[in-house]
Amino acid sequence: MKKVSFIFPIYKESPYVLENISKILSDPYPSELKEIIIAVDCPTEEFLEKLKEIKHLKNVKLLISSERRGKVAATNIAASYSSGDILIFIDSDARIVNINLKKVLEDLEKSDIVEFYKYVKPTSFWNKLYALEWVIYMELIVPLFSKSGNIFLNGAGFAVKKKVWQDLGGYARVIVEDVDFAIRAYKRGYLTCLSKNIVVETAPLESFRRWIDQRKRWISGGLEVFLYHLRVLISYFLNRPLELPFVIALNPWIVFFLFTLYVPYMFFYSLSKAIYVGIVENLSIFYIFVFSPFLVYKILVYLYYFLLFVLSFSIVIFISLLIKKKIVGIHYVIGFVGIYSLLEAFIIIYILLYYIIFEGFPRFNWKV
Repeated sequence: MKKVSFIFPIYKESPYVLENISKILSDPYPSELKEIIIAVDCPTEEFLEKLKEIKHLKNVKLLISSERRGKVAATNIAASYSSGDILIFIDSDARIVNINLKKVLEDLEKSDIVEFYKYVKPTSFWNKLYALEWVIYMELIVPLFSKSGNIFLNGAGFAVKKKVWQDLGGYARVIVEDVDFAIRAYKRGYLTCLSKNIVVETAPLESFRRWIDQRKRWISGGLEVFLYHLRVLISYFLNRPLELPFVIALNPWIVFFLFTLYVPYMFFYSLSKAIYVGIVENLSIFYIFVFSPFLVYKILVYLYYFLLFVLSFSIVIFISLLIKKKIVGIHYVIGFVGIYSLLEAFIIIYILLYYIIFEGFPRFNWKV
């Protein structure tokens, strides 16, 4: 039986760490084969008081720093102190819902990295859209790509063989260290799978501003990793063309952009003239001052964008979710496509402009 090291990188405090430790220790897997390492940067006084409740436990190690080392550094340092054959990483804002450690180790007999199933408990309309994003990722993206070598990984909760972690040198100092880790693992031929033997509930977004900050970080990191692993990613998707549409399900703005490359302008021009003439001839002379052929033309073009965007992508995502028996209200799908994804596209534009102007991405201290 293998020894397992649980690693919790924390900045300031964590609302779930004591509950998570309790569930880990309650799991029937032998306690002498469990190790818990908590790496805390800049802890609050209240959190230090909480840690006093567990510091007497033999299998708990506390690595406390008064300086802000960043998540990447804190995680790598904690892993260097581990003595387990298996490393399990849990984020500070993730709550373990259930755990079957024996089954997780069985998963690791077939794979090198195991991503735990995650979900968000929605608390508002916006968090329901955020939760839908997680459903698409966990129910479609991870199971599909795991069959042929996964380049996706969410670091909020996963397990990895220690020899794999050491071979890859742990996390790199990049913004989305988990995705970078997954791509480097894929390049080395390591396998990743999804497991529901540990289920993790991630914290809902506290505010719309929090979502904006998260997107800026994820998009900056995604572009950074994309540029660094460009050749690998191009080769990856060229060999898996049928899997690309499922990635687009997470980012429907991509297809919206492709639709804008073709707009039947001449058709809309002819149609707008016909509509204008029909309005003026059959209604009232007053409409000559209200409407113009150009105004009708603009309305038709905007409707084209809107209808193609909402209908096409709503159908794609809705059918994809039905395949996995995840029935989601169509209004949430439309909100995800027409609002959520569109706002994300604007943030991408902002990050690209920032990168061009300042020749780099915004800084995210806790991450790197």
